Amino acid sequence: MLIKSQFIVYYNDTPLPEESFFCPSLWNFKDGDFDSDGDFYHNGHEGYWSDLEISTREEIPTKLNIGVFREFKPIGPAHVPVNILLEVSDLERFFEYRKAGRYENCAIISNIQYPAICLLDFITPSVEFYKDFLTTVHAFLKFSKGVELEYLYCEEQFYEKFIK
Repeated sequence: MLIKSQFIVYYNDTPLPEESFFCPSLWNFKDGDFDSDGDFYHNGHEGYWSDLEISTREEIPTKLNIGVFREFKPIGPAHVPVNILLEVSDLERFFEYRKAGRYENCAIISNIQYPAICLLDFITPSVEFYKDFLTTVHAFLKFSKGVELEYLYCEEQFYEKFIK
């Protein structure tokens, strides 16, 4: 059985946390038996990287893909797989939704000055890795002070629904 999950977070653009912030269990998997790729290691981004992929080296791997799209500071995705690249470029529509008033009842989104959207896409055969993913999404909501767009959950609501 595979568990597939995806969350989209709308937040005020800010430097992102270190890459090891996202799914620590993958970074610590079997003494480094994982792959990572993305532009998170480039100099000069000052925390404004735009893509990251982490995957275990197993027969059925666990994969985390993160794509960030910014309205005012477009740093193009460098190494994003084609399916994720299309989804990241599709994130631009959420900026248009905001301009059209779709989120006017959500104070957090309405008050954002420098809109950014983060796509967190995950697939795994492991319930433990999935729990780590949900914890990561919650931690990112808390870090970014953002809103998950499917349910318009802030970090407290996300915790109540998915973690508790």
